[in-house]
Amino acid sequence: MATDNKPSIHGGIIIATLIICFPVSIVLMIIRSAKHRNLTHLRIMDKQFYGGLLLSLFLFMFLMMFVQSTTNYDRFISIIGTGLIFLLPSLLNFRRASILKKDLENRMEQYHFMIYEQEVSLIAHMAQVVNQNVETVTNELTRMAALGRLPDAYVHLPTGQVILTNRQKPTASFSATNNLTVNLAADLLGLAATLETVQEQPKEPPLPPKTIECFGCGSKTQLLHGEQKECAYCGSLLHYT
Repeated sequence: MATDNKPSIHGGIIIATLIICFPVSIVLMIIRSAKHRNLTHLRIMDKQFYGGLLLSLFLFMFLMMFVQSTTNYDRFISIIGTGLIFLLPSLLNFRRASILKKDLENRMEQYHFMIYEQEVSLIAHMAQVVNQNVETVTNELTRMAALGRLPDAYVHLPTGQVILTNRQKPTASFSATNNLTVNLAADLLGLAATLETVQEQPKEPPLPPKTIECFGCGSKTQLLHGEQKECAYCGSLLHYT
């Protein structure tokens, strides 16, 4: 039933029982709604069917009461009465069908994004995200696949997953690859030029040795740049300054 538009109880049977035995038609409508509780597209059809049925009953009852009314007050009462009993529920059913249809379309877009962009495969996880039960989401995904809205994918009922038959991502175009190669070559040339410039910069000559006078005994010792050593006579530590 998730892949077709056939209701569990045909609308013609409900209309026939409505004419023959009104209570039976109510029971049939309750049974039909219960069987469609997890089939969103059939729930939408139910709301549209009930709305059209109530609208037809409103027109029929209104004409009957209007013709039989003898005063304007009676006609006014007939409008109010039939409107509250038939017309208002009819409009509410049509409104509900519109909301269900919009919500279903939004969820299908979410499923598509989760499957192809986020690579989510578990139906239970998708059901948690969209705040629906797993059976409803499974039926909606099955219908999407039947309508061709899940290309290269199918619903695997035993594992409760959506399996992608082709996970290969599209390769980059020739122009994009060519541009990437040109940019990489330019970067390498720029790096080589920078290194060459650094290597060509002249190095500063090292500082010459320097004679340091000991502050302890006054003896003189020659030190290299950055060197430090003890005085040979008194042991004082000498620094190149």
